Amino acid sequence: MQWHEVLAASCTSDQKYIITSPNTDWIPEPLIGLVKVFLRSDYRYGSHDPFQWPQNFSNEMPFISAVLREEQSPFEYSCLWWTPSEEQFRTVEGCIFTSIGVLEHSALQRLRDIACQLEDEAGLFLARSSHPVLKQLLGRLHTCLDRLRFYPCTFRDVCFQVREAQRSWLMCRAFIDFSLATNRSSSAFQPLQTRFMGAFTTSPDTVQLLHSSGIPVWFIRPDASVDMHTIIHIKQPTIACRGIEQSLYLGGTEPIYSGLSDGRLVEAVCRQKHMYVDVSVTPILVRYDAESYVHHKSTNKTTGKDANASNTLTARGNAHSQPHPTQIRGRDKFLDPVHDWMPPSISAWKAAMESADRSCPQCPSDQIWGYWVPEPALLLGPSMEERVRLYIMSWLRIRPAWLYLLPLPDSPVTKVRPQWWRDILNNCQFSAEAEPDSRREKRQKDISAIFGVILDCNKAILPAGEHVGWFDHRVSMGRIQGSNAKIILYEIFELGFRYELLALDRILHPMPNQQDAEIIREQRLAEVFAGRDLYRLHEEPKTFAGLGAEDPQDPVRVRCLEALRRVVSEWPLCPPDIVVPAFPIGVASPLHAIRDMERKVAAFYIKSFFTYAGRAPLVPHRFPLNVPHVS
Repeated sequence: MQWHEVLAASCTSDQKYIITSPNTDWIPEPLIGLVKVFLRSDYRYGSHDPFQWPQNFSNEMPFISAVLREEQSPFEYSCLWWTPSEEQFRTVEGCIFTSIGVLEHSALQRLRDIACQLEDEAGLFLARSSHPVLKQLLGRLHTCLDRLRFYPCTFRDVCFQVREAQRSWLMCRAFIDFSLATNRSSSAFQPLQTRFMGAFTTSPDTVQLLHSSGIPVWFIRPDASVDMHTIIHIKQPTIACRGIEQSLYLGGTEPIYSGLSDGRLVEAVCRQKHMYVDVSVTPILVRYDAESYVHHKSTNKTTGKDANASNTLTARGNAHSQPHPTQIRGRDKFLDPVHDWMPPSISAWKAAMESADRSCPQCPSDQIWGYWVPEPALLLGPSMEERVRLYIMSWLRIRPAWLYLLPLPDSPVTKVRPQWWRDILNNCQFSAEAEPDSRREKRQKDISAIFGVILDCNKAILPAGEHVGWFDHRVSMGRIQGSNAKIILYEIFELGFRYELLALDRILHPMPNQQDAEIIREQRLAEVFAGRDLYRLHEEPKTFAGLGAEDPQDPVRVRCLEALRRVVSEWPLCPPDIVVPAFPIGVASPLHAIRDMERKVAAFYIKSFFTYAGRAPLVPHRFPLNVPHVS
């Protein structure tokens, strides 16, 4: 290989190495040998962070060598290394916890601007050729920014999400830059790009690849491997890591990686997702663990169908059988209660709920799933309108904290029984007096533990003000009327459907050996919703949209239906006419084909959910507008 110049330096470690580089006189000190990588107090990974210091080349993620350097980037990119301040953090008005909030929009604006620019460039890049890795990275960036904008959490977790968004942007940018640099049609060497981080390597082939692409590279060899006749020009010694935070996060954490300082270290750091650490402890709730529930089930390798699920589904009988007496306890949860504040139903989903087969006995109560959000019918249950308003206000007060807790893909699924929700909604009295050793006292202690331990608060703090923030509104008890109450309940239906769909998909379509499985699942399920907002509605709903759109041939409604069809088509025992529809579902599909597919998908979803959950699901409803009902 013809190098433009040869540089050399020796490491200061016990073992001496020669570091040569064909294209740069900056020789960073390499980190060699066994290492442990810890999270640092600035939410980065210190000198082992490939976004702060050059690391060894990764064959699995080679594009990380093209990550931008902070000191070589223009000012407009300074937001990629910015750390939020508490002065930029705004708590949610009326929330029972004063620690829950979001960053000011102005603080995020520059990061959002460069993210939009990058997404536009990436769109053009993907139009020329498919790159699944880049698509996943873009989805990760989009999710991070959505969380920062719409997901209230603690200030500490805001900082984690900022770091996640910054890393996602840098990886997307690096992937594009690396692809362009290494796929030049010209065989001529590219000029050195000092804005790239570069990488260390022990492979001559990697040196050739990066050097010819203009990416800084440093070749490490034991000093014994250098021929005596080689002329070595020693320009300067290695530069040690400076200005990088090394103090441990909160005084000490478990290492995210232990082993040799090689490409595996880079992969570990880049694939480490910054989740909400303040809710990382599993709440003290009755839980449904998908793995323990279905792990024992045998799977037919030929058909891919779950044998036990098949027996359960076929045991239901026909869809027109009378419900078993044990299936009717109090209110029939497969029917919406009659109430002026109940959002209108969607005809296909209403028909599927009414025709669900409940002829078999109800499963034991400890196997019935609880609820991720309160049942809308529970909020409308009291006979006195003032009590209904109280329940709705209580939900709005705990809503930011509760939705903060829920989006944890690596946490066991959390569920709450209806009686728990009654206690929570009863004016948020987490510590109300109860007889010692009574069931109510135990529930109160467990409910207090949910919020108290996880959110690092000793008790719930009821706000002094009468208003609570909900989207862009300030809601008070006296302002809850039929119009806004319907929209609040509509949102609860939407949230319940999202989390129940996510839980059921984790069971029926596991991806145990697939990298970034939860990111792929999130992106797939997000397509089912008009705003591609899986974990919560990003904006206040204001019109018919998605599965509840007024026109069955509305492009967004058709897109959402087709996305849901693709999701359920991967579940065991999905009917063949859903897996391979007679007519492709699109805006050009006949009206009867769209309606027919909607009925089939709704019926199969409800049947599958009832089989595994043992109860009725929360299904999509129509947005409550004063317009004629159109199915």
